[in-house]
Amino acid sequence: MLFEQRDQPALQPLPLHPYQLGHWRQAKVSIDYPIQVDWHYCSVPYLLVHQTVKVRLSVRMVEVFPQDRRVALHPCSHQRTGFTTEAGHRPKAHQKHLQWTPSRLIDGAAKLAPSCGQVVTTLLERKPHPAQGYRACLGILRLAKDYDPTQLEAACQHALAHGACRHGFRALYYYRPKLGRELTVAQADSSLTNLLKKLVKADLLVRDDWGWFPS
Repeated sequence: MLFEQRDQPALQPLPLHPYQLGHWRQAKVSIDYPIQVDWHYCSVPYLLVHQTVKVRLSVRMVEVFPQDRRVALHPCSHQRTGFTTEAGHRPKAHQKHLQWTPSRLIDGAAKLAPSCGQVVTTLLERKPHPAQGYRACLGILRLAKDYDPTQLEAACQHALAHGACRHGFRALYYYRPKLGRELTVAQADSSLTNLLKKLVKADLLVRDDWGWFPS
């Protein structure tokens, strides 16, 4: 009788989910405003860049506390090097990047220089989600304000060749007049077949029309 009169009216409904034990740790917010949680990246409000925050990690959720107030809540993900991003965590300038699409970036880059379009395509393809490559791609497009198309094309050619080598491919770099001279000489001394075999073995042949040699 006493329970029904005093205690029962004060009872609250049980939570929808049972309590889960959480583990606390600290993480530093990187320049792109994610934190790393077990090799997965979770966004936090961009104003916390470079700050150290407290992270509560449970089986189901990731909670972020800069002090005593929770500012981010994400479902727990075990996707290695994956990203979980909330749009509201981005600054306004970065939210505008969402207006871009991969095709728009690639077309814009290709109009500046053919190899520039290939570099932008490569950057987008290497990201789990294309939007994660937008900042780098927009940075390349902004180079057109300070450099003419011939310089931009040469730089992108070098980038493609360097990337191919890093991934185990063989790249050959030729200044166009030099390649023409070698072909002429090879045709005259009957070594043209050997030279063509050498060129065919390359996975990527970079022909520099302007003479912007790698430094």
